[in-house]
Amino acid sequence: MHSRGVAANANETPIQSTSWRAEQAGRKAEAILDLRKSADLQDRLGLGCNTIKPMREMLADLLPMNGDLVQAFVEYQSGACAQNESL
Repeated sequence: MHSRGVAANANETPIQSTSWRAEQAGRKAEAILDLRKSADLQDRLGLGCNTIKPMREMLADLLPMNGDLVQAFVEYQSGACAQNESL
């Protein structure tokens, strides 16, 4: 993420960058909330499977790092890509 709030590449969103910085700073709840917002937006726009790594999957990756294995599983299962692949 560049200092002016512009994503460093097309697959990085400002929310994504902010959430991982929050995680690194120990603000775990903020990181999870920010990634969830981004994942929800991707789901609504139908963009989750068109990116290198969907936000829902990134959220699911973050949750076990914070001790929430059950919710991580739920997020992996509810991701748009997982639903499309099961069709």
